[in-house]
Amino acid sequence: MGNKHNKKKYELCEIQYEEKDFQLKYPWNEIIKWGSDDLNVDINIKIVKKVIEEIKDITLDEESFFNITEGKDIQSFHFEDKYVLWATALLKDIPNLKKIRYNIVPKYINENEFWLRYFSSIKMIIIKNFFETMQN
Repeated sequence: MGNKHNKKKYELCEIQYEEKDFQLKYPWNEIIKWGSDDLNVDINIKIVKKVIEEIKDITLDEESFFNITEGKDIQSFHFEDKYVLWATALLKDIPNLKKIRYNIVPKYINENEFWLRYFSSIKMIIIKNFFETMQN
């Protein structure tokens, strides 16, 4: 992603892009690929921006977290391996996530339940946005 052709380079917290080419900061690329694994769609910057903003909305406050994540469930979820790595990166990247987790765990739910709800919601947000794009 060099700047060989003097293209204007933009950088957001999660996305670096030059006009049509873009690269996601870890772990966003991995998370979006994981969430859209079963879908046959092209990932474009418009969808990615919308998905990331909706993901950040999960942790606006405790009430938002519980409302958005209610009833979401990934089958056989275990908070290990890739999820731990992603969670660690997201905790550094999203200040509200760290705050909400601190306020909720273990007072209301345990660590595994927190991340189960969080990653299940992320997957649903990604799928919803890709389906909306496919319908348009």
